[in-house]
Amino acid sequence: MIEFSIILILVTLLLSWNVMSGFVYRKPFFMIAIGLCFCFSGAIFISSLEMMAPLEIFKDVKLSLSVVNYTIAAAGGSLIAGGLMLKAQHAARNERIAAERSFYLEAKRISDHIESFEEKMKKIDTLDVDEFKKTLVDGKVILYEKIQALKDKKEKLDKLEYE
Repeated sequence: MIEFSIILILVTLLLSWNVMSGFVYRKPFFMIAIGLCFCFSGAIFISSLEMMAPLEIFKDVKLSLSVVNYTIAAAGGSLIAGGLMLKAQHAARNERIAAERSFYLEAKRISDHIESFEEKMKKIDTLDVDEFKKTLVDGKVILYEKIQALKDKKEKLDKLEYE
């Protein structure tokens, strides 16, 4: 009986090794589903072995129960935990990518604003002094707000780096 249990465990692990290639490994849901299948199949196998124990057909049923319990059920639990961790890693990576995009977009906006401000500086001859002062003050305020937003986004990006 123990030989059958060991062969079942090896075949199950080899099949799962082949299934856990690129596509499944990138999909946490499939890892969790395979882990649940392991747990359910282990529970069914353990239940059937427990029913066979009183019949005393096989002498090492208790050992087979332990082996299946500690391998198949534990492997299922590990796959479920791995799937949950993979989901958390995907979420963290997506949040970091979104923060980086937001940061670079804000930096681009500041660069564009500086360029437009430089264009206005070139047209200084056509503006009168009061209008130029107003344009200068408005430009400084907008630039300050954008730089502050950029600093906030950089702080958020730095926090994501260490979490």
